[in-house]
Amino acid sequence: MKTLVRTRHPSAGIRWTLYAGVLLAAVLAMTGAPAAHAAGEPTICTISPASGSAAGGTAVKIEGNNFASATSVTFGGVPATSWTLHGSGWDTCGSDGTYIVAVAPAGTPGSSVLVRVTNVSGPSTSQVYFTYNATAAVPVVTDVSPDSGPTAGGTTVSISGAGFTGTTAVMFGGIASSSWTVVSDSLITAVSPANVPGTVNVRVTTGAGTSAANVASEFTYSATLPGVTGLSPAFGPPAGGNAVIITGFNLTSATVVRFDGIAASFVVSSSTSLTAIAPAHAAGSVAVQVQTPSGISSISSASTYIYTSDAVVVTTVDPDTGPIAGGNDVTIYGYGFTGATAVKFGALSAISYTILNDTTIVAYAPAQSAGSVYVRVTAGGFTSAATTASTYTYTGIGPVISSIVPFSGPVTGGTSVTIYGAGFTGAYAVAFGSYAATSFTVIDSGTIIAVAPAQPAGAVYIRVTTLLGTSALNAASLFTYTGSGPVVTSVSPASGTVTGGTVVTITGTGFTGATSVSFGGTAASSYTVISANSITAIAPAHSAGAVYIVVTTGAGGSPQVAASQFTFTGTAGTVSYTLTFRWTLLTWVGIDGISVDAAVKGLESPDVAATNDVSGRVTAIFLWDSVNQKWQAWFPNASNIPGANDFSTFRQGRAYFIAINGSGSTTWVVIAG
Repeated sequence: MKTLVRTRHPSAGIRWTLYAGVLLAAVLAMTGAPAAHAAGEPTICTISPASGSAAGGTAVKIEGNNFASATSVTFGGVPATSWTLHGSGWDTCGSDGTYIVAVAPAGTPGSSVLVRVTNVSGPSTSQVYFTYNATAAVPVVTDVSPDSGPTAGGTTVSISGAGFTGTTAVMFGGIASSSWTVVSDSLITAVSPANVPGTVNVRVTTGAGTSAANVASEFTYSATLPGVTGLSPAFGPPAGGNAVIITGFNLTSATVVRFDGIAASFVVSSSTSLTAIAPAHAAGSVAVQVQTPSGISSISSASTYIYTSDAVVVTTVDPDTGPIAGGNDVTIYGYGFTGATAVKFGALSAISYTILNDTTIVAYAPAQSAGSVYVRVTAGGFTSAATTASTYTYTGIGPVISSIVPFSGPVTGGTSVTIYGAGFTGAYAVAFGSYAATSFTVIDSGTIIAVAPAQPAGAVYIRVTTLLGTSALNAASLFTYTGSGPVVTSVSPASGTVTGGTVVTITGTGFTGATSVSFGGTAASSYTVISANSITAIAPAHSAGAVYIVVTTGAGGSPQVAASQFTFTGTAGTVSYTLTFRWTLLTWVGIDGISVDAAVKGLESPDVAATNDVSGRVTAIFLWDSVNQKWQAWFPNASNIPGANDFSTFRQGRAYFIAINGSGSTTWVVIAG
């Protein structure tokens, strides 16, 4: 039975939270920041993000100590695609001021691998892991509208593309959007943050990775040029005469407002709004532009005005093609959609649809035969006209591979393969057999360049996937893995305890000259090469779960395949931290997601007698929020008071500053994760 020691009234936690910023400054002033580690082997305290695409390519910031003489960075024993050392500023760990940004290599979906930094003194031993997400499409941005806004931010931007489900961040250059909403897998609305003048790329991040920068994703911040971000209404009669409210930025000094080059009378209301009287014009879509002494606003979908006598109009269908099987989401733009009672693709009703606002509907296409149809919306007794802008084409022709160059490469991967064929536009996945390409670039509709992943020797089919399906298996898409790199074909036994010590026989090929054997990135306690086809290794201690055994020779590391899996079973026991008076910096390797309150009281679940209660000595815990660039605080005895604590659970791999009272040090024992 453990005794809980309570030394602070709960209201004190509130006071501490309200003055967290002042508290941190005061405590640091009195005690000083944690001292930098002595020179020696590198230590990693945190990485961000801690997960990324199994296809590789995730840029990971690694923070810790003794990185100045770093010679390599590995993820599960596999070298980072690239890495750079940075040496300015005080990082999250309060270290020696250096950090590394490394690009993660490809990995096995769902696996967690140990991240290591090696310097002249040896490799890091920190237990910090990077998780490869389950295979998913990396998001793609195909359009942003409007494509410009003021440096003060605040512009609502529609981001079109694919793979937006599960979005975790929307960035304008290197600055996060102040707010964003995932409307569908192909549409996000985001508010631009403040930024300096210039052009940046809008990039979307999901668990599968981050969209690539391209011309279609560019957004320009303007300090003086005017911009149009919206029209209300965005349509009117050919006779003109109706008032149109133009919203935008830098409109105060407007000298001319034009509808397709025709000057309109107008009145400026503010720097972000003016009202113009639409001039007469023939039916059709026109661009509205505002001119000031600084220049003329750019043209975008947000500045498009439609002259029409119709009450319901479809102006854009995105995407405008899809598979004959249907089921894909299609965003329909126009106006007059409020209260829509029907959405049809040709003669067939959409599977379902959602009215986002008067100008936007997201509908799911029904299945029908190949060919072009008109998308039409019915609202208020009116149905939109069939026009070229409302055309949607059903196609049964997905991507096709006609040839590849080269058609072979080593089992260690890394071969750059040019894939020729058709229908590659919008490709979101390229696979070599059952393994995702390390990376790929769509050059045009008939060309893709992909980097082959590592895998065992033999022939596999390369396949390309788009919204229209996956390319068929054919002789032209065969790629053969060759060479004498090591390959693991079986391990026996395939499991052992988390405490290590299990003798494992590893069977395969190419083991001669093996330089290392690792279990989930952790080096075997020892190993013996019996022959080119057999190794015996002693499993190291490791947290519970399935990992891949990797044998490395001069020809590279063995591929991570199902046959090379080894499962650590049982509980991980405990881990001890030494908390020193003033501040202690530690990386959490206890239970992931454990309540901070329970952990400091030694009441983890399941409870272990060896753990102890340090709540009487811990006075504060701080965590650096790298996303929002601010400190988060936790104070004892305030866990149930709303607003008293910024976080409530410990996360594995994160770095925490812990302050204790009294003098000397104390040992804190927790259950290992």
